[in-house]
Amino acid sequence: MGKKNSEKKRINRLNHVRKLIDAKYYKRAIYEITNYIADYPEDTTGHYLYGKLLLRSNKLQSARREFQYVIEHQDENEIKALMLLASVARLEGDPDEAIGYYKKVIEDSNNEDIYAINVLAHLQRKEKRYEDALETLSLTDSTAYELQIERIKNLSLLGRITEAYEMLQEITPRTREEERQMAINKGRIAKEQKDYEQADFYYEVAKETLEKDEIYYRAVYEQIKLALEYDNYEAAINYCEELKKAGMTFKGETYLFLGLAKQAIGDYEAAYKNYTYATEIAEDRDVKAQSHYQAGSLEFAKGHLYQAEVSLKRSATNARKASKDTYTKLIGVLFRQQKYEEAKKYLARVKKIDPTWVEPDTPLSYIGLLIDKRTGVKLPHRDEVHYAESQIIKYKESDAIEHIKSHHQYNSKGKTRGKFSPNVDVDTLYYEMREELTDDNMVNEDAMDIFEIDYQDAGYDLENNLVHRVRVVVFPHTRNILTMYPGCRATVPRKGDFKKQHQYQKKYPKRVTAKAKSQE
Repeated sequence: MGKKNSEKKRINRLNHVRKLIDAKYYKRAIYEITNYIADYPEDTTGHYLYGKLLLRSNKLQSARREFQYVIEHQDENEIKALMLLASVARLEGDPDEAIGYYKKVIEDSNNEDIYAINVLAHLQRKEKRYEDALETLSLTDSTAYELQIERIKNLSLLGRITEAYEMLQEITPRTREEERQMAINKGRIAKEQKDYEQADFYYEVAKETLEKDEIYYRAVYEQIKLALEYDNYEAAINYCEELKKAGMTFKGETYLFLGLAKQAIGDYEAAYKNYTYATEIAEDRDVKAQSHYQAGSLEFAKGHLYQAEVSLKRSATNARKASKDTYTKLIGVLFRQQKYEEAKKYLARVKKIDPTWVEPDTPLSYIGLLIDKRTGVKLPHRDEVHYAESQIIKYKESDAIEHIKSHHQYNSKGKTRGKFSPNVDVDTLYYEMREELTDDNMVNEDAMDIFEIDYQDAGYDLENNLVHRVRVVVFPHTRNILTMYPGCRATVPRKGDFKKQHQYQKKYPKRVTAKAKSQE
């Protein structure tokens, strides 16, 4: 009788803790569960509940110990503990460990744990492992709505639009919420099919609700991406501001997108502020990496080399897979600071990631050769390498002019970049442009020095649009022109444009937005 009473008392104490948790009295629940574990140190349910409370308080290592104790003692809470260990791993930034735990849950359930399959596929999608996600989803024949939607998302991201659309057509929504969610997915597919109006129509359908909810704001979020893709920057800004006002920042993406839109209309200071804030709050590695990259690009454009170096290094560190653009800019920044040995280390790293990035006749190969020249390394003979590399070894103005003529003169056969107008004399233009290689005309956006110089009726771009600038590519820290061609506005402004905006902001701080709009 005494044992029965003791067991009843123990169960009542556990139930009391569960009630406290349900009522959100978390501090009291922690107090009660720690006392419970002190009295029943071997009870796995107590450790499981304590782990849940620790996880909620973001005490990840302590929560991990509790869940591992449960798993070691293999009771009815083992599967739930594995799921929560996966959550711990995700919060600690270790998606591979989380994936391992989810796979264990699925394996132990003989592929019958639908929730675990869906969560694992979702995580794999977030990690851009779309094929893996589809393989996970193939473990079950279930036609549950959530699984079908996850399949559609991954098919769309893999570019298998027809399959995604056909699957979407087969789903019958059970509720208005599911109907709106399906509208978002239809919008995504329309966007992939380059149908802007249809995509926007579906997003507006998803927003049709009496009260703005998660689906509504997800639709707004998708409209931001749509507006950016189609250069509708004012709309993108308005959507971002709506999400900000509602507190729906999507873990940094909203501020990243707002930065991109502000930069596109010429409001560089606002863009930079949004990028830096995105780096602080973003949880997704690629979002954080892209925000650091954009901030670093603007710092580089301003000539703030050390700050650019820090930001670009953080971008490379955070990215799941750092881009060629990130490393090209970083190595260019290091070169300009005469940090040659460090630049060489990054060149070696790039070669391991993708050898094609440093193949002959690429910007990074030029930097490598320039470093060799600066550090006294023996260079190959001039006639043994590509044009650009031969110019690094021994520069010849005549070769540069001939190269420009053969690629960018009006009647030349070259098909890259653009063609000068018929009345432009390349020989004369070469020396005119040499005189315009000023700090104000410089665009810091590449491993090479780039200058964008205003020139009326310069020539035609690849879309045969008449442009009024000449884009000049120069070896860093020299006046040696590699090539030049008709070019329009760069991805970042000229240093002189930065100065102008700063002066305008100081004089007319409230008119900046209007000024930015006029620069579109």
